[in-house]
Formats: sequence, C-alpha cells, structure tokens
Amino acid sequence: MTATLGRLDVTNTGVALRNGGPRRRVIITDAEQRSVLAAARGLARAGYEVTVLGTAPRQLSSWSRACRHSLLVTDPRVDCGGFRRDLGGLLEQRSYDIVIPGTEQSLVVLAGMSPRDLHGARHGVGNPAAVERILDRRVLGAAADAVGLASPPTVVCETYEDAHAAARWFDHRVVVKPVRSVHAAGNGLRWRKSAMADGPRAFRRAIDGAALPVLVQRHTPHRAVLSFSGVAHRGDLYSGCLSRYRRSWPPAGGVAAFAETVLPSSTLVERVTELVSQIGVNGIFELEMLMLGGGHAPAAVDLNPRVFGTLPLSIAAGANLPATWCALLLGERPHVVWAAPNVRYRFEEGDFRFLLRQARRRRLGLALGAVRPRARTTHALFSSRDPLPFFAWAITGGRTIRPPRHVSPAGHR
Repeated sequence: MTATLGRLDVTNTGVALRNGGPRRRVIITDAEQRSVLAAARGLARAGYEVTVLGTAPRQLSSWSRACRHSLLVTDPRVDCGGFRRDLGGLLEQRSYDIVIPGTEQSLVVLAGMSPRDLHGARHGVGNPAAVERILDRRVLGAAADAVGLASPPTVVCETYEDAHAAARWFDHRVVVKPVRSVHAAGNGLRWRKSAMADGPRAFRRAIDGAALPVLVQRHTPHRAVLSFSGVAHRGDLYSGCLSRYRRSWPPAGGVAAFAETVLPSSTLVERVTELVSQIGVNGIFELEMLMLGGGHAPAAVDLNPRVFGTLPLSIAAGANLPATWCALLLGERPHVVWAAPNVRYRFEEGDFRFLLRQARRRRLGLALGAVRPRARTTHALFSSRDPLPFFAWAITGGRTIRPPRHVSPAGHR
C-alpha cells in the first residue's frame, strides 16, 4: 500500500475522464441533498449522463441542468423494501452503469441488493457486513489509534446509567454519538445525528430518547475542523482534498459554512489512507478531524463513506471525486490528483445564519467576514452556469433540501 503526497498531482485543475464514446449513465439517489447536487454537476462536467432519484417532486437536484432525468422513488426512511423495488425496476427498464448513494440509508439498502436486482449496474459499496463495519464509530476510533491519528477519549455506553456516569467523568462537556448513524425504524431507516452538551441539563437533552448503545466522547478543544476527503479503492487513494473550516454553522460542532483547501503533509496522507483501508472504505469518503495544535496528530471524529457537504470544494479545486470513482468502477485507471490549495467554499444558508448571529451579538468584525467577497470561492448551491437550484432553494425557503417524509410512487419528470 502506498499513498504519499509525492504521488499526487497538485497542479491538476480538473478530471476529464470521458474522451469520446457513448455517455455512461449514472443514477444518484437522494435528490434533496446538496452533496448530490455537487456530485451531479461534477459528473456532468466529466461527460456522464446523470439521473437523480427523489422522494418528492422538484427537490434540489431536480432543478439542475446537470441532471438528464429526475425520477421519483419510495422514501427509504419510510419503506426500504419499496425503495429497493423501485430502484430495481428503474434499473430493469433502462440500462445504467453506476448507482451512487446520496445518504447512509441508501448506502445500506444498496449493500443488501443482489446483482440480479442491479441489472448490471455497479455501486462498489460492499456487502452488508462491510457497510455495517464502515458505519460503526467504534471501529473508527480503534483504527485511528492504530494508524497514529488521535482519538478523543470515548466511552461506549450500553445503558443510560453508563452514559450519565461517563458524562460526569468528563464534567458534562461531551458529544453524544449513536454507535451508528442509521438505525431501523419500522419498515424504514432513520438517521440520528450527534449532539453536543455543555453542562448537565444539556446532556440530559442530548441523551433523552437516544438509541442505545451510544458513545459519550469528551469535548476536545481544537484550533480548527479539518475535512480530509478522497476516493479509496483497494487500499490506494486515487484523489484527495484537505480543507479547513473557517466558519461553521452552528458555530460549535456544525457543518462547514466557509472552508478553504490546504495541502496536507505526506504523513497525514499515509495515515488516512491506512485508516480507510483498515476500516474497509471503498469509494468516496470524508474524514472529519480536529486540528489540535502543539505538534499533535489530528483527532479523527467522524467518517462519511458517501458524498458529503463540502464536495463542491474538492471538485472546484481539481479533485473531481465522483468522476474518479465512476472511472474506477468502470475499470479505468484515472490519474491520481490532489485538490489545489487556497480554493474556498461557501454554504449560503450556513454563512447567512452565521452572519445574522454575529450581527445580533454586535460582533461586527465576524459578521463582515461572512459577507466579504473572496476570490476562488465556489458555493454549495449557486452556480452561474446552473442557477436554478439556488433560486428554487431561495424561493421555497429551503424546502427543496428538507423533503417531506412520505412514500412516493416511481415516475419520471
């Protein structure tokens, strides 16, 4: 296994993987996700024909000119069997080359589909046991320790009494995490997010109703949040991007509102490559880490084995992760590329909410920073070449990325 920065081309400004020949057809699930919009744009730029699947009409990615078709399927959060049947039916009706999951729910369902259900389409996510391991946060902590990355002190709690005892041990400054973010709920799959707590009352709110077992992790002071993303395949890293969050929403433990690419050390590239190989990640991933300072290795805190929120940044910086992954699934050998430094990303809603919060608290310097124009900045939603998704999001007050939870019949736009 080899993965050093010396192997990576940091001057590459894009990935052009389809040079003539018939256009390959790709399905991406979960059309409401902004990460899916980014993946669709990246794949269309590389010459793929993109179809997105949504659970309601006119979800975010459905507005994009990057999408050739937008189809309706059953919501896997409500009915996994219905989603599986709808997807299998669509793959039977028309030949598709690749299926990319947009959420953990879709990832789990895809892992359980047989080759007969897929009708020749490829997804590369692995079997159910492999996906269960990848989604297990206990595995992430052990692998981080094994490869020389830091890992925040964590207690696995099988009971609520254990969780309260762990919180007291950490002075109630903790993060409460489900062992797996996806769990069964009736016939569907639901997603549970982590919750931060700073004090006994906040901890009680965080633990109330949490599905056991849970991880109680000590809140670790840090200088910044880092996002290390890439495409892993059979133990090697084929594309990569390291970015640093400059602003988050919510400010404590939220998603990236503004981020910037930086170059990693060769040591960090080697350690992350070894980590995802040990866990069994195959495909697009994002590893979230805390930058600790003082010469300490970053602390690995979360792993997303799918498309993710800051994906537009890696694509804009030259590492078209979805195109690289599709090329690998098709048996090609794409060039290894690394995202260029000093490229920036803005999540419009997150940065706007950050601005309002700082303005209300009369922190004008921070507020002005959120509106200052910056060169080489890509956006989560807005694109001058593809403006409709942004306007649809703005006009609907964000409803295009907050789908109703209902079961939709399969169909076409």
